[in-house]
Amino acid sequence: MKIGRTSIFAIINVVVFISGDLHAEQQVNDRIALTLSGSECPAQRERIAQRLSQIPGVKRVDMDLVEGHVLIDHVRGPLTVDDFKAIVNEVIPPGSQCRAEFIEGCISVGPMVSAPSQ
Repeated sequence: MKIGRTSIFAIINVVVFISGDLHAEQQVNDRIALTLSGSECPAQRERIAQRLSQIPGVKRVDMDLVEGHVLIDHVRGPLTVDDFKAIVNEVIPPGSQCRAEFIEGCISVGPMVSAPSQ
């Protein structure tokens, strides 16, 4: 039986497509919720969202869902809650009346449904 190049190419594409879907399902996303407290936090929102969006593995940054919070949806990896909190606090100018804190159990912090990247 003779298989043409087109058939082999089609089979390879199907295998690559299926393995890509399986790999995507294995990447479980997490949600980290940080509270933002201080009178100057609203002025820092854009800066915070922009910096967090630049981090590899961050899928979505939502600062509107829960007032006074930043929700970070990301692919589970080496960064911890403390790492994200430190990144946010480094973005905020020194002396600013704004701080990011993590309050365990504040908002769902665990596996979540994957959302498309923005």
